[in-house]
Amino acid sequence: MERLSCDLANAPVDAVKEYLATYTANRNPVIAGVSGAIAGGAAALDAVPVGAEVDFEVGWSADDTEEYPVFDRASQSLVRRREAMRVSWFVTAGELREDRTGRAEGDLAVVSGNGWTAPREAGACVLWVVLRDSRGGVDFAEVPIQVVSAE
Repeated sequence: MERLSCDLANAPVDAVKEYLATYTANRNPVIAGVSGAIAGGAAALDAVPVGAEVDFEVGWSADDTEEYPVFDRASQSLVRRREAMRVSWFVTAGELREDRTGRAEGDLAVVSGNGWTAPREAGACVLWVVLRDSRGGVDFAEVPIQVVSAE
């Protein structure tokens, strides 16, 4: 993958100098883990009962939400922002509550959750979680799930 970098356009010289001195290239976030819970208890994803309501949670490090300088045209100065984190969810069976979840700029929480209803038939399925930061960094995880009959 290649990264592009753009200089500040129409910014005062002092702001450009400060930007060049303080800007660091974006690092990709790293998914620290994906876990599931059923009725508040840890879920064994290799034995999820058919039709179960599973609460998934994906986590990342606090270091993954980087601060970065942005030129504010109104004040003609640099301001510091913290990356927002967006999570996209995909699954081969069952029903997700949301397609996307995440954390807004400045929200220091390092997890995002989503609900999933397991299919009504036993079998294997896969959950994919894609974590993106607001500057284009990305990571993903593939989570195998086995849905089992309640016999």
